[in-house]
Amino acid sequence: MWRRMDADTIVVVYDPLDEIDPVWDFPFTPKDVVNANSWTLVTYQKLPAINGIPQTKMSYISQMNLSGYVPAKAIKALIPSRLMYLDRVRIQFDKS
Repeated sequence: MWRRMDADTIVVVYDPLDEIDPVWDFPFTPKDVVNANSWTLVTYQKLPAINGIPQTKMSYISQMNLSGYVPAKAIKALIPSRLMYLDRVRIQFDKS
């Protein structure tokens, strides 16, 4: 979901679909896994241009509930992929 808050700010929220609309009715979780979920909040704020190059400030907040014991090794493997998403966004819009 997204919303334009004002002329310079857009907010995007990623939330589990089954919490927004029960019509999705996902199947039950198998016995050998946990039912984890996460949400993410992304804010884009337009800033003044620098030397004619448009500027945008992006804030990214994410929370995960893994619903059980997860080894630190698994978390350390997961976090870089989340951060790489932000780096790909930065590269895609880089005009320097």
